[in-house]
Amino acid sequence: MMNIVDRFKKRFPSISFEFKEGNFEECVNYLKKNQVDVSFGLDCEFKDDSQIISQTLYQFE
Repeated sequence: MMNIVDRFKKRFPSISFEFKEGNFEECVNYLKKNQVDVSFGLDCEFKDDSQIISQTLYQFE
């Protein structure tokens, strides 16, 4: 993961970011409070929350 971060920083030096960890509920709260712009997780369902737009990036077979 850090290799991706390093490459991103070299390509876009004016963009800063920070990693936050949390369980599902904490990450939802970070999003709702605008403490983060994006969240990644496994098996998370936002279908009952109209405030959050979700997109499946990969599905295990």
